[in-house]
Amino acid sequence: MKATFEIICGLVNSIGPVVDVYTNNQIKLNNRQLINNNLISLEFNNDQDTYVIIQHKNKVNADTVVVDGKIIQDKYLEVKNIWVDDILLPNAFTLAVAKPNYPKGYLDSLTEAPLAEYKSNSLYFNGTLEYTFQKNFFHFLDSYIQVSDEQNIKNTSDPEYNSKYLGYDQDTEVENQIVDLLAKHGYHITR
Repeated sequence: MKATFEIICGLVNSIGPVVDVYTNNQIKLNNRQLINNNLISLEFNNDQDTYVIIQHKNKVNADTVVVDGKIIQDKYLEVKNIWVDDILLPNAFTLAVAKPNYPKGYLDSLTEAPLAEYKSNSLYFNGTLEYTFQKNFFHFLDSYIQVSDEQNIKNTSDPEYNSKYLGYDQDTEVENQIVDLLAKHGYHITR
């Protein structure tokens, strides 16, 4: 199985984030310098759960440029898209478990502690984005899409949405005529 991550990033003085990428705790990319738009491809066997960790590791305080109280440049990374075996995954799959490493000066300026981990597709601090590709991923993806489709149909107020979304009712007289015609020519159709 091949997973490809499209990563966009913020550059400061034309320098983007440096990342390490791991699958199941084994390093796959070491000190990879990112630019504006990046594709990172990883191959792995999907007979077990696979954990992919993208570690952002070179941001310093000077990489957030503030002028008149507004951030005008910032070093960050964002996973925009993920493909698995050339299939573009739904946007929800770009969300990972984000574990930022907040700098001490940042924490000192806050009245309450920020979350140690949360769901996100981006990192504005050093830290990690952690993805899980479940065993037999395509079975999982099929179930996810089916449940998502059912929720879309259930939550709509359009009475014709089912037909519009999933296609029209296939049990029609035309279908029966086509099945009969094919049967006359030696084809066996199962329903």
